[in-house]
Amino acid sequence: MVLHAQVCGRVGSRPVYSEKPPFATEAFSFGSNSAVTRNCRLAAVRSFVQHLLRQDVTRSGQYSRILAIRTKRATRRIVTYLEPEQARAVIAAINLHSPCGDRDHALLLFLYNTGARISEALSLRACDLRLDRPREVRLLGKGRKERICPLWPETASALRRIIRAGRNECQCRHKIPAVLPTLPIRAAACLGGDAVGTLQ
Repeated sequence: MVLHAQVCGRVGSRPVYSEKPPFATEAFSFGSNSAVTRNCRLAAVRSFVQHLLRQDVTRSGQYSRILAIRTKRATRRIVTYLEPEQARAVIAAINLHSPCGDRDHALLLFLYNTGARISEALSLRACDLRLDRPREVRLLGKGRKERICPLWPETASALRRIIRAGRNECQCRHKIPAVLPTLPIRAAACLGGDAVGTLQ
């Protein structure tokens, strides 16, 4: 679309489309895109075209054709989630007597407490934690946006146990040198997001 706009700008031409602009077919029909993916792309295109319209009203007719492209109806799936009792049952099912039991228990409890993404939990550093009152953790999310989340006493205790246990390597399938001081401390290299799905 950008190349198309540049060509039109250089040549000064104003093509008129009977149906959809050529780029629309390519952008929205590539591969097996779902209706949701198509609508997301269309939203981005519309935002860009609205900017162009403010800068170049002489091609308003062309831009209005693009803005007139309709979104497709998409099935809205019900968001699945665990009730508090179910989440507690999952956390309680961790075998604390296994080599990595304390770590796995702390990880799941931390995720449930803070609502953090797996990537945020695995990139956690000791300096991000405050385990004394007020108990809190500083998380770095998408777009490098920071946020502060309070920690429950039980979460702080679970993290403190891992730190107190020393930053020794966990003798299990997924090695975790002190990265989550908390969850050992350099988790990205030790425990990946896919590995979290195999916790027992």
